[in-house]
Amino acid sequence: MQSTVLDDSWSSIKFQSTDPNVLLFVDRCCLHYLDIRIPFNQPALRMCPKSYLEKCEHLSVDTASRNNFCRYIGTYHSILMCDNRSPQQCVQQKWTHQFKSPPLMTSVINREDKEFVVLSSQIASETTIIVNTWTSSEISYSYNFPYTPPHIKETLNESQMQGMCLNPYLRDRFDLSNTGSFLIKDDAQNIFLFLQNSIGDIYYQCLTHDTALDKYSPINGKSFHILNAWQNAIPMEADAIVPLAMSSKSNMQYPLENFTNKKLRLKYNEHNSDCYEPSWKQSLEKLNTYTDILAPELLAVWDMCEEVPSSSTTAPHQKVLNWLESADTNTLSLSQEDIENTSTPVNTQELVSVSQQMDVIYLDDSNVFQDLLPKVKKVRKRQKV
Repeated sequence: MQSTVLDDSWSSIKFQSTDPNVLLFVDRCCLHYLDIRIPFNQPALRMCPKSYLEKCEHLSVDTASRNNFCRYIGTYHSILMCDNRSPQQCVQQKWTHQFKSPPLMTSVINREDKEFVVLSSQIASETTIIVNTWTSSEISYSYNFPYTPPHIKETLNESQMQGMCLNPYLRDRFDLSNTGSFLIKDDAQNIFLFLQNSIGDIYYQCLTHDTALDKYSPINGKSFHILNAWQNAIPMEADAIVPLAMSSKSNMQYPLENFTNKKLRLKYNEHNSDCYEPSWKQSLEKLNTYTDILAPELLAVWDMCEEVPSSSTTAPHQKVLNWLESADTNTLSLSQEDIENTSTPVNTQELVSVSQQMDVIYLDDSNVFQDLLPKVKKVRKRQKV
């Protein structure tokens, strides 16, 4: 079901909590909704947020939201909230978790109109919490930045500064990788974060307002004494690793048969329409055609001058000189045309033929001032007989 070829074949599949007939299949590329009541030739719905991600970014974990149409999807660099009602533009919100390792564990819990999302990777100190506020049944906003809760190693540092928990073994034990993270809410609506490491140690802390506590406050003093008591109890535990336990199971025979059926296997098409090509990608030949004044400095960072020979184009200063010369030439030619087209006044009297008599009357403007002269009466003298 992948639309791109990736290095690994990681995938995750689970039933949708509100509809047992729908399977949620997540690979490194997309989130697929599969309906078990129809053949698995193609997913009933697909959400591919790759247009909102970097080229090196892939999916690694997902979890459900309080609304059935939304899912929280964790990637190598960020966490997304996707809405399946608009598969083409599914990403509604995006946060950056700033982890060094891909997130692998997530949990969601609700309190009033707020939704708390915890995201953890395998590194011990990489855990972040996102608070998403739903202003209505369909609109959500995040008014806070992702919050990183303090790790138990910080409690250990403060305890050792007061002369407690000096066993060096504890620091190595607290650096073990994470294997689980979960949020729990009690009757008083207090939210607790539980973390588990690779040898079965479970730590928990209460999520509350980020208020600065005094070093010798009762809460910090209680935490120091609890950690010290736990240090003394560790040597008494003969079997520190708790065996794995299974809480529930489901029959996955039918999905397994469909996934392993060779007749239903999709073939990879190199010209798949789902493949996303970033608009900023340009070929080396095209980049070398740029003649901007800063182009050599920018291209030198990528060592592109050595890989692709520069195209035989005119230098920028030569283009300017050619343009100035052509502009001067055009100016001279235009001035000459104006001189040729300018009529030369002739002071000599022209000979006009009879056929051009009308033109002479049109050109002669002496009668224009005739109306301005005073009228003169003519008196005709009678001749005496």
